Amino acid sequence: MGGCYHWQDDLLTLHCLVVPGSTINRIVGVYDSRLKIKISTPASAGKANQHLIHYLSEQLAVPISAITIKKGERAHRKTIEIKGLSTIPPVISAICHKN
Repeated sequence: MGGCYHWQDDLLTLHCLVVPGSTINRIVGVYDSRLKIKISTPASAGKANQHLIHYLSEQLAVPISAITIKKGERAHRKTIEIKGLSTIPPVISAICHKN
């Protein structure tokens, strides 16, 4: 198991550090045992959270409805749950195990 995620049954829990207002959307690596994700939308009225969920949905090929921010809705450090996965997505596994 990687430090930036927890896997149990079909539930993937990601421990993230989200950087809103970046120039690009990108999963950049691991920082302080958290998956660091840059999002182009600024942190304003929950728009960055919505953008983050859409971005993760595209990157992990899961429906938007499968992604929930469990902790940190108003913080950079977030705990995100993704339901319905049969395996850990390769992008998550590769980045979290690289560090």
